[in-house]
Amino acid sequence: HTHTHTQNIAMAEGGKRAKLDLDELLRTHTLLDVVPKSRHILTLNHSSHLHDALEELAENKYLSAPVVLSSSSEDNDSDTYMGIVDINTILKAIMEGAVEGVDKNDPNKWNKLRECGKKVEERMLITLLGHDVTLTFKGNSNMSLLDLIRDGFLGQGKKDFPHQLHHRIALFNTHGHVTNIISQSDVVRFLAKHLAALGDLGDATVEQLSFVTNDVKSIGIHETAADGFKKMHEEMVNGLAVVDKDGKLVTTLSISDLRGLKAGHIPLLMLTVKGFLRTEELRPRAEEDDQFHPVYCEPNTPFKNVLEMLAKKNMHRVYVVDKEKKPVGVISLTDVLRTVAANCKK
Repeated sequence: HTHTHTQNIAMAEGGKRAKLDLDELLRTHTLLDVVPKSRHILTLNHSSHLHDALEELAENKYLSAPVVLSSSSEDNDSDTYMGIVDINTILKAIMEGAVEGVDKNDPNKWNKLRECGKKVEERMLITLLGHDVTLTFKGNSNMSLLDLIRDGFLGQGKKDFPHQLHHRIALFNTHGHVTNIISQSDVVRFLAKHLAALGDLGDATVEQLSFVTNDVKSIGIHETAADGFKKMHEEMVNGLAVVDKDGKLVTTLSISDLRGLKAGHIPLLMLTVKGFLRTEELRPRAEEDDQFHPVYCEPNTPFKNVLEMLAKKNMHRVYVVDKEKKPVGVISLTDVLRTVAANCKK
C-alpha cells in the first residue's frame, strides 16, 4: 500500500520549482522552529502504579508521558529515561486484564469490571513501557525538519533509528532530563503556516494521492466502546470511523477520546460508542456540540485543505467520504508527513 502510495505522490508532484520550495522549507528550518516554547512536561516515575499514572495524565489532559527511573541519590544525578507510556498501552493492559474477562450480558458486569480493574491498576508502569518514542538529544536540536520527519517520525534510513513509526520525539538536555516533546501535530501546524511552499502537491486531490482506498476501519455507533478500542489494538490503528446502520460516517472514536480517563472510569468502556462519547466525566469534547458532525473531506478535496483542517481542528486524522457520506479513505498525520517527505529530494 505504502509503495504505490509513494509513486502516486511523486507523479502528482509536477513543477520542479514547487518541489524545491517544500524541500527548501524543510531543509532550512530545524526542530527548534516547531518545538512549542512553553509545553509543560509531565514525567512519570517508573514505580508508580497505573492508577496514579492515569490520574496524572487525566489531570494534565495528556495522552502520554515519558517515564523516568528516578535517581535515589541526593546529589541529583540525572533521571534515567525509560521510554514513553501512553494511555493506549495502559488501556491495553486494562482490556486484557479486566474487560476481556467480563461477559457483556452478565447482570453483575459493572461490579466485576471494577474488581478486575482494581487488580490491573496496581501494576507498576515499568511493566508496560511502550516504544513510541525516539531518543533525540537536545544537542541535536539543529536537526532539519526533513530529517526529523524522515528519521524521527517515519524512522527511515538512519542506522541509529529503529524502523517503526513514532508519534512523539523526546528532547533531552545534557543531564538527560526530558526538556521537551515534539509531536507530529507540531510539524503539521508548521506546514499549515507555509501552504504556498507545497506548490502543486497542495493542489493535488486526495484521490490523486491515493487516499481513497475503500478500506476504512470502522465500528457501529451502537457497539461498545470496549469493542472499538479492542479493534484498534487488533488492527494497529489509533482511530475508527463510527458509522450508522447504513454505513454512513456519524463521528469518530480514537485514542484521543481517552484523554481524561481515570481508573474509576473503566466501566464506562462497556457503554455503546454513542454513550461513551456523550459521557460528561470524560468529555471536554461535548462542550462543542459538533461532536456528531464529523470533519471530513471528499475525494476531490485538495491536499492543502486537508492539512489546514488537521492543523485548525487539532485532529489526528480526517476521513474521506463518498457522495453517500460513507467513509472511503482516511488521512492521518503520519500520512501527511509521509506524503510531504516523498515530495522532497532524497
